[in-house]
Formats: sequence, structure tokens, C-alpha cells
Amino acid sequence: MQGQGYRKLAVWQKAHAFLKLVLEVSRHFPSTREAQIVRAQLVRAAISVPANIVEGYGGQCGRSFVRYLKVSRGSAWEADYWILLAEEIGAIDRASYNALRRSCGEVIAMLTAAINKAPQ
Repeated sequence: MQGQGYRKLAVWQKAHAFLKLVLEVSRHFPSTREAQIVRAQLVRAAISVPANIVEGYGGQCGRSFVRYLKVSRGSAWEADYWILLAEEIGAIDRASYNALRRSCGEVIAMLTAAINKAPQ
């Protein structure tokens, strides 16, 4: 299938794995209003990361793709904040926090490398 080329991108694979980790961890958030607000924002930001890579890949234009990679990186940084807040309000434990931060950091690093390599 021609439309699956993005699945070969290492950065998309890492972003997709990050999203799946977020979805798994977020299933265990407490049912308090505050925790559910943070959960919704974290999931929304995490979904945006691989989705923007795919959307940019569909355009296949150098500068356009880079723009989507930058949006994706911004969403990853936003997710990083929600991970921090989730830990601070007790919605996730330290092990989940560490796993999420590590995965998110890897995605951010890969996106930054891809942006820096691309023709500007």
C-alpha cells in the first residue's frame, strides 16, 4: 500500500510507540477532575506527535514536511509538560513518569535531528 511509507520513518515509529505508552499509562489515571483534565491534554498532545509526522509526510515537500515536524516537536514538548504535571499531582507514579519522559525525550531528539537535517 503506497500510503504507508511513513511507517518506515524511524521518527514516526518512535512517536507511535510514545503515543501507545501514553495511552497505556493514562488508563490508570485517577478519576479526579484534575487528573482527567491532565489526562485529556496529555493524550491530545501525544496523538498530535505521530499524526503531524504523517500529515507532513503526505505533503512530501521539503519545507512543508519540516513545518509539520516542527509542529510535531511542539506537541511533544507540550506532552512533556503534561507528564510533569501528571506526576506532580499524583496521577502517575515515578516509574511511569520516568518511562514517559524517556520516550518523549527520544522523540524530541529524533524530531530535532530530522528538522536539522532537512533542507530549510
